[in-house]
Amino acid sequence: MRLKWQNQLYYIDLFTGPGKCLTREKEEEIDGSPLIALNAPYPFTRSFFVDLNETVLGALSERCKNHPYFNRVKFIHDDCNIAIDEIIADIPQKSLSLAFIDPTGLHFKFTTLKKLAQRRVDLIVTFPEGMAINRNISQFLQESHCPLDDMIGDRGWRQFHTGKEIIQYYRSKLVSLGYKTSD
Repeated sequence: MRLKWQNQLYYIDLFTGPGKCLTREKEEEIDGSPLIALNAPYPFTRSFFVDLNETVLGALSERCKNHPYFNRVKFIHDDCNIAIDEIIADIPQKSLSLAFIDPTGLHFKFTTLKKLAQRRVDLIVTFPEGMAINRNISQFLQESHCPLDDMIGDRGWRQFHTGKEIIQYYRSKLVSLGYKTSD
């Protein structure tokens, strides 16, 4: 597999953060997703690190600057839903990409997933079921339009009453784009 995609592997991290995480249990600092990707045993041809927060993106850039693959990283200070057009334009049609999507809230739009589906992209998506959805579902149901409508891509989720049901609905939407889902 590695040789099949040699020089055609791309990594997309749409909510990079500063590149380091602090564990709750031991309060130790560990590498975050962008640094893990940068240190993968088989390097990516190109990595796209996106964050809306200029300060954390600067911290990440500083952490990466001495890495041997620093020149393969494109740092993008923007909303990932806007930056996706630039990223897709930089990824060849006949390549394989991995997109890591780990928003802290409902800042990710389904239209962005549709754009990613234009390329061969595997997804790792964390879905903000707990705080962002379960905590706000009553309020969202009262609004004519809410952030969850954008994240799911329509209002069809409103027929469900739990975060788990909404996740199942979201998975069906991913399948409609050609993705296979797993837990």
